[in-house]
Amino acid sequence: MREPKRVYLIDFDNTLFDTDALKRSISENFKKRFGDKNLSLFWKTYAESVKALKYVDIKEISKDLHKKFGDGSAKDFEDLFFKAEFKKFVFKHSDKLIKILKGGGKVTLYSLGDAHYQPTKINGSGIEKLIGKDNIVILKNKKTALGGTILKFKASGYNQIIMVDDRAHFLEKAKRVDPGCITVWFRFGKYKNILPKDKISIDYETDSSENLIHYLKNFVGILSQRNIKENISILREISKPQIEQLIHSTGKDNLIKKFTHDRERFSSFKAFISWKKRGKKIYVMVGRRNKLLGIIWFSSKTAPVRVSKLLKTSNCGYTFAIRNYPPARSKGLSSKFMYIVFKDFRVSNEKGVWLSTAKDNVHANKLYTNYGFKKIADLKENRIIYTFRG
Repeated sequence: MREPKRVYLIDFDNTLFDTDALKRSISENFKKRFGDKNLSLFWKTYAESVKALKYVDIKEISKDLHKKFGDGSAKDFEDLFFKAEFKKFVFKHSDKLIKILKGGGKVTLYSLGDAHYQPTKINGSGIEKLIGKDNIVILKNKKTALGGTILKFKASGYNQIIMVDDRAHFLEKAKRVDPGCITVWFRFGKYKNILPKDKISIDYETDSSENLIHYLKNFVGILSQRNIKENISILREISKPQIEQLIHSTGKDNLIKKFTHDRERFSSFKAFISWKKRGKKIYVMVGRRNKLLGIIWFSSKTAPVRVSKLLKTSNCGYTFAIRNYPPARSKGLSSKFMYIVFKDFRVSNEKGVWLSTAKDNVHANKLYTNYGFKKIADLKENRIIYTFRG
């Protein structure tokens, strides 16, 4: 499968950098210089200026503050912002996240702000050094300029754009410009509860830096599913929260109990880890809010002697298994899930898979047959053996 030419568009404020914490620090410094009683006026003036300009321009804001207060120069107010200790407010996850993303494609920081303060803040934070000055885009009007930015990348041959932002409405805009854009909402700060008009415009959302890193590191593809009112992501690895969901789902699912041995495999976290260590390659299907909807795994496993004779090839060296969980069951998702995973795992004539399933597992047998699996044997023990080589 041809690897996508991928670009990550990563927001700065409240995605890589704790802007709220910076503002709290500025408030403390303001009180030391001007006293407590004027703090609300200070931020009110700031907000009014931002609303009028549609972006943050500290030089203009400082002029407004000087006029309002009549105390101190505009430079005094500028210094509250420009001389902040920016490195103190970089999220702990930012360094790790950027390094991971750079291994998967081009990383571009795009940020809303003016041409003076925003570059100073990004440079002072140390983020510029990690990403590179040439990969930083400062936009005065992010919502209107975003479309042009996305189209430029597409014109340059980038066929997969993954966008991460703390504001859902920017992600919604990106999805309108490019429906194939992967939109990831990091729900932090004052915009974390402002929902987009179209919820399906968000592919994935989280307030956890661990989930954010796991998702971006392991992303494979998207299934757009308006019939269950959300997009579904395919990831190459399973996270601890998803393992916990797997254990819970397995314990109460009657179909899983009837047709599989998952209750033993996934009886506890310890049991899962012990099982996974035995050569498993795992893919998961997750919903917008990280809900586990399905799992596929491959095991590097030689078939039993009597089955090996039936396979008549050494190319089927992996077993394959798939599970779907509500609300993704009976929605026609299994074959789509398998298609993306088989392409990524590179199932082919040289790297085939085999499996054994119960004869009375009607849905599974229909799925494998319709997908193109070849039935090679009916065993006496109520089992059917299938192979697939792409």
